[in-house]
Amino acid sequence: FLQTDENALTIYAAHIFLHGIDPYKYGALAGAFSYYGLKGNLITPTLSGSFVKSLTYPAMSFIYLIPAAISRINPTEVILPLYAVPPILLYYQYRRHGLEKFYPLILAVIVLNFQYWFMAYYGDNDIFWVIFLMAAFMLINSPGKSGVLFGISLSFKQFPVLILPFMLIYQAREIGWKAALKSLSFIIISFFIINGYFIVSSPLEFLRGVLSPGSASLIGVGYGLSQISFL
Repeated sequence: FLQTDENALTIYAAHIFLHGIDPYKYGALAGAFSYYGLKGNLITPTLSGSFVKSLTYPAMSFIYLIPAAISRINPTEVILPLYAVPPILLYYQYRRHGLEKFYPLILAVIVLNFQYWFMAYYGDNDIFWVIFLMAAFMLINSPGKSGVLFGISLSFKQFPVLILPFMLIYQAREIGWKAALKSLSFIIISFFIINGYFIVSSPLEFLRGVLSPGSASLIGVGYGLSQISFL
């Protein structure tokens, strides 16, 4: 019932964590694909002839799935409705700034973006970090709240770290460097509250895991312009 290897690895990580196993430990997720009967064409291969079979994202990527692991709910059923949230947040933001007349154009871009619906159908959990990142930006004038939301976003996947310096610069220009540094401190605190146990428990494995998407010898299996990076 799972559509991607990422879903299989993350929900299996939630499953074994409930049994007291640190999913970042070497070999902890080795049984994920056979446990869920995932087809070979859905598994990301490596240049060494093996497959990706470790947790490569921060801890929130599987913590949110603990209720689904307990109740044996398909992760896609949890993720799919959340793809309606970004258009709602965008409408609120545009209306707040008196720009709602431009919203139909933005909505059309989303509706006509086939990849957005493709990701929704396959239960891509990128939507989580996107929603929290959007919320962090919307509350940028409240450095504490914005920082906590950004830290949660970063705890789902690593992509927000690329946006962090630009957001801090923008925040500093809007409300000052002191507020931006306060926001950064809340980002760090919220990230370590979520990931701290795993960082302390297995620091090298955690670091190796979260750095592997950019350093591992993967053969890209996916969609979109990101595939260019595998050439």
